Amino acid sequence: MDLMYDYICESSDAMRHIQENAEKIFADFNARTRGSNYSEIILLGSGTSYNAALTAYDFLEYILGVSVKVYYPLWFVDHVRTIDPHSLVVGVSQAGRSSSTIEAINKAKKFGMTTVALTADEISPLKKSSDIFVKLDIGEENVGPKTKGYFASVIELIYLG
Repeated sequence: MDLMYDYICESSDAMRHIQENAEKIFADFNARTRGSNYSEIILLGSGTSYNAALTAYDFLEYILGVSVKVYYPLWFVDHVRTIDPHSLVVGVSQAGRSSSTIEAINKAKKFGMTTVALTADEISPLKKSSDIFVKLDIGEENVGPKTKGYFASVIELIYLG
């Protein structure tokens, strides 16, 4: 039986793993976005992924010098009407199966935005829907509220910046 406590205890090792493997984890993202001038960064996620995006956004805005917005995916789909095709849109979903995040990524692509899937599942629907894949490289986490996934999402979003 998986216990949240076990994943909490694994969090520091997972963060260390991301730091030690950052060059490999972000190689494709860096190669495909180098030299791009994005007008804004949009972070999408539900639940834990949304909270991780909220945690990272202020730092990203500070270091990048561009506007960073955080949306629940369905809010983005149903209410965001001012679309700048020079935006970078990052969909965060640890399992990569959030239908609302996938729908939001599809809307962003329809408007010509560059889309990124930040997910642990390399064969997920989110990865297939996005232009660029960044592996949330933390292994399994089989409990409801994500702990290790939250910390990993925050640190990987900061690395993306």
